[in-house]
Amino acid sequence: MKFFSQFLKIQESLDFYRRLLPLNREEERKKFLGSSVYNPVFRYSYDGADIMEVYRMAKNLKSEGPSPVSEFYRRLRKETLHKCSLLAARPDPGRFTDISGKIFGLPSEEDVSFADGVLSGSGSDFSEPVTAREIKKAIKEELLKRSIKGWRIEMKKDMASKMNIKPAENTICINSSSKFLHGEDKRLAVHEIEVHIFRALNGARQKWPIFKTGTAGYNEAEEGLAVYFETSGGQSPPEQMKVYAGRLMAVRSGIEKSFREVFNLLLQWFPPDLAYRLTERAKRGLEDTSCPGALTKDIHYITGYRKIEEIKKEKDFPRILFAGKIAFGDRGRVRDMMKEGLVLPPAYMVNE
Repeated sequence: MKFFSQFLKIQESLDFYRRLLPLNREEERKKFLGSSVYNPVFRYSYDGADIMEVYRMAKNLKSEGPSPVSEFYRRLRKETLHKCSLLAARPDPGRFTDISGKIFGLPSEEDVSFADGVLSGSGSDFSEPVTAREIKKAIKEELLKRSIKGWRIEMKKDMASKMNIKPAENTICINSSSKFLHGEDKRLAVHEIEVHIFRALNGARQKWPIFKTGTAGYNEAEEGLAVYFETSGGQSPPEQMKVYAGRLMAVRSGIEKSFREVFNLLLQWFPPDLAYRLTERAKRGLEDTSCPGALTKDIHYITGYRKIEEIKKEKDFPRILFAGKIAFGDRGRVRDMMKEGLVLPPAYMVNE
């Protein structure tokens, strides 16, 4: 366990997603919306030498020897090295995008076609009348309803997303400045609690902490499961699926186009404020957003969902994927470990 505790310290030092958040978000947003040609120029809180020090620590970290999860740790270290390289590549949009593709993948033409079909469907009320405090209250009630204890809810200002989970800290973070769609309290109860938190709780029951904090590439399975269960359970309005499709289209377009061009493309489906947020998510991490390039992470809501549609007929679906925060590619190894008694079956499962 010493190896993993050291690895967690390295992850905390990297603080990957905070480093992708521009310091001058609001300033650049106002400039952009007040112009018809301007592209944001983002500034970030990071020191290149500091990132390379984290890279050095991760590269030099020695494993404690062979174990049933040695390969999981090896791949997670490789992913961390890629994340360090991504942050260091911020001034180079082409290299930034290439490394992002290695970490998160790239959308296929089939993914783009699927997203385009979603965007052509019904659902166009993108008004957001629900406040962050109302969502906090609803999530708190849902945690109590499920008898989940030991998790805290924090309101934060500087977040790229409306809500995220920090499994290592048992924390749910809500963007205090965000507004939410009608019915998002029910959707988020499935998305955040019955998928994200349930997988963390099941992972915490395992011998190895990596099952709670996440194996390399786990995010695609995480978001795919969340989208699948919120939609199959009828808890997601059609507008939300369009938002997921818009995220993929923003990434796909952003790889080749400027911030302004991506924004103009999204205006055919979304109001200006939402089109801006989707574009910002795809372009975060870049400095000069007039250049082609994108952070490709946001494709996972669609690519993960589509992969779930492919594997949901497996007789142990979704049991294996709920053993912890594991990636799609981990299913075979985790299945074997469960048969060997090395991995416990999930105690928390989403209500289908």
